[in-house]
Amino acid sequence: MSKSMTKHPNPVFTGFLFFCAAVAIAQGCACNNGTAAGQKAAAQESHSIFDKLAQDMVLVESDSGNFLISKFEVTQRLWKEVMGDNPSQMQGDDLPVEQVSWDDCQRFIGKLNELTGKKYRLPTEAEWEYACRGGQLTRGYRYSGGDDIDAVAWYDANSEGKTHPVGLKQPNELGLYDMSGNVWEWCQDMHDATGMCRGGSWIHNARNCDPSLPNETPRTFSINCLGLRLAL
Repeated sequence: MSKSMTKHPNPVFTGFLFFCAAVAIAQGCACNNGTAAGQKAAAQESHSIFDKLAQDMVLVESDSGNFLISKFEVTQRLWKEVMGDNPSQMQGDDLPVEQVSWDDCQRFIGKLNELTGKKYRLPTEAEWEYACRGGQLTRGYRYSGGDDIDAVAWYDANSEGKTHPVGLKQPNELGLYDMSGNVWEWCQDMHDATGMCRGGSWIHNARNCDPSLPNETPRTFSINCLGLRLAL
């Protein structure tokens, strides 16, 4: 699938240059009490989480082929439900999961697809930027959802040094949240063990929230400002 994608004149390698000292805090999975009622409740909760994920997928129409992309970044709640752990430094069910490498994301997606019977994946870089800009509904904003970055993104000037629950800022033309700011988002593209993440984050400046800015990052790298969004 090929879509027009803006080429930034000076690609940047932000992964290691800005912050290399993130510390992962592993969190164990809280198990139910082992009773039939507890198991039933856990199963119902799982179905509810997966049903919500399916409902949150937004159709993006394009001349070169349609695809689905999630309204929200993957939350820690969803990650824990699938993987049974939480690699994030900043903990909270509705916060975006972070400190995940590209390889971590692929393992998560593989397990998610086993549980749901679907074919979730990371968006390609071209898909990501097309959706970030609003697809066929684009109004040509500077950031995803508007020209006022404080209205659409969590970045270094307003984040108070932390991630925030997904979906609190103004969405873009397609109804997608946090495509500028909060956490960088991995794309599917991989070249010589180097991938791309997009969108900027809570700890980076406004320039990094530019939809056209690529961020080359080793596939095994993880940090507390790097997460993912699902496509289908």
